[in-house]
Amino acid sequence: MFRIAWTTWTRSFDHKVSADEAMRLVRDLSDTQSDPPVMVEVAHIGHPERAFTIGLGRTDTVLTYQESVDPPYFISKGVSESDVVMYCWGNEWTEYLGRNVVPLEVGFAALREFLVGPARPTSVPWESL
Repeated sequence: MFRIAWTTWTRSFDHKVSADEAMRLVRDLSDTQSDPPVMVEVAHIGHPERAFTIGLGRTDTVLTYQESVDPPYFISKGVSESDVVMYCWGNEWTEYLGRNVVPLEVGFAALREFLVGPARPTSVPWESL
C-alpha cells in the first residue's frame, strides 16, 4: 500500500492506495490537474521515509526522491536549460530549475519503478541536493 498526497491553493488530498491505484490516480491527475500544476508525493506505507514526488499539470515533469528524512535528497536531472518551473506544494509555489525537467513519460516510468521497489528508480538520472 502507498500513501499519495498533494495540495492545491485551498485543499489538501491524502489517500491510501495500491500500486495500481497510485499509477492510475497519477495518470488521471496528469490529465486533469493544470491549475495549478502540482507536486504529488507517493510513499510506501511500510517505508514512509522513502518518498517519490512527480510534478503534474505540465507537458514535462520534475521528480524528487528521498531515502529518509535526512540528506541526501535527489532530483531528476534533465537536459533542458529552460527557466524555472513551478508547482504547487504545501499550498504554495515551489520553484525547480529547468535543468531538472524530464519528459512526463520518463516520470511515469520512474514512478512505476518506485512502486515496484520502493527504491530510487534507475531509469532516470539523478543529482544530489
